[in-house]
Amino acid sequence: MFDTARQLHFTRSLEHFCSRLDELLNNARLHQAQLPPELIDEIAFTTGELMLVLTNHPSHQEEASVKEALSHARSLREHLRVDRPQNDQLTKDCDNFRHEIAQLVVDSKKAA
Repeated sequence: MFDTARQLHFTRSLEHFCSRLDELLNNARLHQAQLPPELIDEIAFTTGELMLVLTNHPSHQEEASVKEALSHARSLREHLRVDRPQNDQLTKDCDNFRHEIAQLVVDSKKAA
């Protein structure tokens, strides 16, 4: 079990990057079809940052929800980098991931 300070840092980091992902998704919704490459890169970067936060969770190997979110982040980031998806599919995939992270924030706050 990790100490309160680390738990708080983990929670705040998740909240920060989840908020950033929300902001980017709102920006993506303003575009009709093809998203600008810079926006896709920014979403991929933020997803990568969330991966780092999840990887730094001390029990990321044991907790199923953290493992699942980390796996989802990896596949989403790869999809963003390789496929350059259309707006509707991208926002759907990112929304699902963002909801996973939001649930981890709630769970993390309960654990603190």
